[in-house]
Amino acid sequence: MQENKPTVQLSTNAWHYRFMKFILRSIAPTPENMFNLCPYFWLFVCSIIIAIPVVVIRYFFKFLNWTLCGFSWVLEKTIILPTANSWYDKLTDLDVYQIWDHIMQINSVYRLVYGDDTDTINRDDFVEKWWEKKYNKKAKHNGQSTKAFKKWIEIQHIKYREIENQKIINNPPHTFEIKMEVFRDNIGDRLDNLKNWITSWKTLIKWTKTVLGAIITSLGLFCTYFVVNFLGRQVLWIVEHWDWHTVLIVLGIIGCVVVAIGIFMLLRIWVEFIKEKKLKLWYVRIIYYLLYWLVFIPLKIVLYYFFWELILRNLWALIVGGARLLWGSFIGFLGIFGEYFGASYTDYCPGIEWVPSKKTKK
Repeated sequence: MQENKPTVQLSTNAWHYRFMKFILRSIAPTPENMFNLCPYFWLFVCSIIIAIPVVVIRYFFKFLNWTLCGFSWVLEKTIILPTANSWYDKLTDLDVYQIWDHIMQINSVYRLVYGDDTDTINRDDFVEKWWEKKYNKKAKHNGQSTKAFKKWIEIQHIKYREIENQKIINNPPHTFEIKMEVFRDNIGDRLDNLKNWITSWKTLIKWTKTVLGAIITSLGLFCTYFVVNFLGRQVLWIVEHWDWHTVLIVLGIIGCVVVAIGIFMLLRIWVEFIKEKKLKLWYVRIIYYLLYWLVFIPLKIVLYYFFWELILRNLWALIVGGARLLWGSFIGFLGIFGEYFGASYTDYCPGIEWVPSKKTKK
């Protein structure tokens, strides 16, 4: 029977998820494609590392876009609108036929003014309105093209083919141009592949671990330098200001404590030994009770009950309890970091159980 594998509950309302979504945008993990904590954690660390440059670049381009929008409004009124109308007025019959036959695009400046920045202007409507304005005739009647308009299309088609055939005769296609087109296509494919590789989770996690390892190593070396430098200075200070009297006093205190502990242990062994012999001799009983009440009991009170039970054990319990409390608070404060490091003592990566988001009531 398989044991239930541990899981970690996460929500799309969690701050770390929203932060990662803000930084990584479309490549951020979702409940539909992320099921393990380890890759989720490293993608979150990646978001932290790249947060500042991403935000700076993103808002720089937003500011640039706002600035360009302001300039474009001014340019539209002063340059773009007159340019679009000028292009429209200078169109020839052959130019309009090429637009109708999808050979030539409608001028982008004209689209910007009278449509938008995409080719959403209907070509047929554009050509028919231009033709009606120039020839003062109807291009369509009852939904069908008129004979005059069809005749005009046939004439322009013949003219265009004659011009194109003459271009082919005078200017045969160059092999260099064909090779450059193939080269541009290859470059475009390579750039797309590079973009997909850079934005893949595997690549992001790999480089995040590498960068984080380099940062931790650098910080470790930095801290090691200062620790070694500090310890070296302290050793030099001790050597320079060495005081034998102070050392002897400290050693004497330590020696007295050690001797007291040794006497206490010997007396404890002797007391146990005398108890086993039942105190048969009267002088043994006198020595025993004198040493027991005057030496052993005071030493036991001072060394065992006071120093060991009252001070050392309580101090140790306080340190351990405080450390556990701080560690629990620290893990809870870290959130996703605590979840990851709390499970990092094993090689198993916990699964993710996505908790449904609480929708705000209107």
